[in-house]
Amino acid sequence: MAAYLTFNDNDYQQTSWYNNLVFSSCPRKTLMPNTPDSDSLPPQPDKNALVQGVQRIVTANEYLAGNNQQLTETNEQLTEEYGRLTEDSGVLAEDNAWLTEANARLAVIEERLRLALESGKLGSWDLDLATHHYVEISDIWKSNFGRPGVGNITQDEFLLFLHPDDRERVHEAAAKAVKERHDYGAEYRAIWPDGSVHWMSANGKLLYDSQGNPKRLIGVTQIIDERKQAEEDRERELERVKDLADRDPLTGLLNHRAFYKCLDEEVANVTEISTSLAAVMLDMDSFKFFNAAYGHAVGDQVLRQVADRLQTLCRPQDTLARFGGDEFALLLHEAPGTAAAEVEARLRASLEGLVFQPEGQASAIPLTVSIGAALFPEETGDRMRLMKLADERLLRSKSGTSQDTPADYVRRALAHVDGFSMLAALVTAVDNKDRYTSRHSEDVMKYGVLIAQKLGIEEQEQNTVAVAALLHDVGKIGVPDAILRKPAKLTDEEFLAVKQHPQMGAIMVASVTGLENTLDAVRYHHERWDGGGYPAGLSGEETPLIARIMAVADAYSAMTTDRPYRQGMSREKALSILEEGSGVQWDPACVGAFVAALP
Repeated sequence: MAAYLTFNDNDYQQTSWYNNLVFSSCPRKTLMPNTPDSDSLPPQPDKNALVQGVQRIVTANEYLAGNNQQLTETNEQLTEEYGRLTEDSGVLAEDNAWLTEANARLAVIEERLRLALESGKLGSWDLDLATHHYVEISDIWKSNFGRPGVGNITQDEFLLFLHPDDRERVHEAAAKAVKERHDYGAEYRAIWPDGSVHWMSANGKLLYDSQGNPKRLIGVTQIIDERKQAEEDRERELERVKDLADRDPLTGLLNHRAFYKCLDEEVANVTEISTSLAAVMLDMDSFKFFNAAYGHAVGDQVLRQVADRLQTLCRPQDTLARFGGDEFALLLHEAPGTAAAEVEARLRASLEGLVFQPEGQASAIPLTVSIGAALFPEETGDRMRLMKLADERLLRSKSGTSQDTPADYVRRALAHVDGFSMLAALVTAVDNKDRYTSRHSEDVMKYGVLIAQKLGIEEQEQNTVAVAALLHDVGKIGVPDAILRKPAKLTDEEFLAVKQHPQMGAIMVASVTGLENTLDAVRYHHERWDGGGYPAGLSGEETPLIARIMAVADAYSAMTTDRPYRQGMSREKALSILEEGSGVQWDPACVGAFVAALP
């Protein structure tokens, strides 16, 4: 700051002394001769007093000169300070202009925000996290909640505006946003004073104090009734479309895809509650006759009639579907211990008397169906095997040979063995790759048991032979389809791939507890008596007996079964080849037993 010149009493006294110097240094009469005492002789001046007076005058002049210098310096400082103040005033003027412009821009932004909030009907709010009071709620917010006259409220009072089922969720969403320090968002239902319910969408952000702690939660809320209604409409339409995709357009029943989805669900349910599930395949007899004699329109009418009758037989927990063509499928919940034959007989009796009355004809045409049923988990624990078993019985029913095969009894007997159903499913998968395999395995089982019986093997070991026969080719699941179905001679590389299937099958069967006795048959059924087989090159009795039995049964079935690329050999030729190879490729005892036992 500038130093300013000030005068105190002492300064004033010094200045007065200078002004009165003459009066204090010289006698009055000497200085003023015309005074009444002027007629007297003038006294001699006092030199010392004069000298002192002059000295005082000099001192006073020096003092005044110093003060004048101080005043000059002070003036310069004031001038400099004024210059700086002038500069600061210019800066302040610029700042003021910027603030004025910023305030104008802020006013525009606030106006735009206000218009946006009003046009979007966004109600703003400001929640104090310390007091849990809303320090500000806008008129639009109040209107959105049907409470235009409400004042500032607490958080608990706000929650009372909401649907009871939504209150806890909304409160937890806000608490979580504060705890985890992220944005808040929630959709909930508000109940207006008139009882009407409206959907709301709320979004908010946290504000923090100087220590970085959340102090307020601010945000906006808007009514989303139209959006929610659109979502509900879209969901209903999606369900309708999905239902149409799951329905057969002719009969309105579930279609093939939807049936298998239900099958997965029902198998899981049955497993959980320990009941039985019957899978039933039904096929109309002579349906082509209706299409050929009366046209497809009448055929469709017949299908709808059969579908309607089947629906009357189903309980709410049952599933009915049209598989396509003239084929239907059912899933029926059954009491444990119910036999498949009982289910078939019950359905057949319920469909008796079903007839079609052609227009303009006096006599009605009977409608009959063929039926095949299988039970989960009594007969198999695998859903795909379940449907295959039902389909096999349907085919036998249509051909008039509805009795189960010995292989069916073996499969049912092993249904309780964990993992067997999985292996049976793999055999089914191989069958889908090579249609020859499934029938071949059943034939090998039949022939293998004949040999075992002729050799005098105990019944328990005969059962092991039967199980091993059903599984002996399971390793073919790892052989490429193109090789399995190739009609021409295999290349060396392709044959090498086929030779892997015994070892692969043994690895798979070994993973199932309870089937250990079948491993030798699965692994070694391609060994030769002379040691030229695979995979181990065993010879003679080095090869386990069950594998030597399997080799003969396997070879005879392979030779006599029709393949896509050739017709099967005659019985006589196949037996002749076995006898020629006895003692070379096959065990002579096994060949002799088979030839003697074959009917």
